[in-house]
Amino acid sequence: MFARPAPSSDTAAERKADLAQADVFRVELRRQVELLNGELRGLRSELARCQMRNETTAVRRIQRELRCVTLERRDLVDMLAALDQRFSPDRCRSERGVNVGASRQDLQGSRHQNG
Repeated sequence: MFARPAPSSDTAAERKADLAQADVFRVELRRQVELLNGELRGLRSELARCQMRNETTAVRRIQRELRCVTLERRDLVDMLAALDQRFSPDRCRSERGVNVGASRQDLQGSRHQNG
């Protein structure tokens, strides 16, 4: 008539698998954020050089690129924040004994430094 809930061992195994997958996603998202940080540094350097040379067409192009990369980076940080909210890093550490790395505040701090 009604479906019975899954045994607690299945639920625990599913939770463990979810936490492991969240860890994998966090690592990959952080890697992508760092790649974009490097791209932003390069674009800012190029922008400064073009501004010094008064190359207005290049300046506008680089500014557009900066906006696009900044938005892409913000999306990645938002995805990390959603993962952290759904699968708290503190809970992951205590349940699995794994150090999951930077928090959202750490990433936002690097955003202010890099973008």
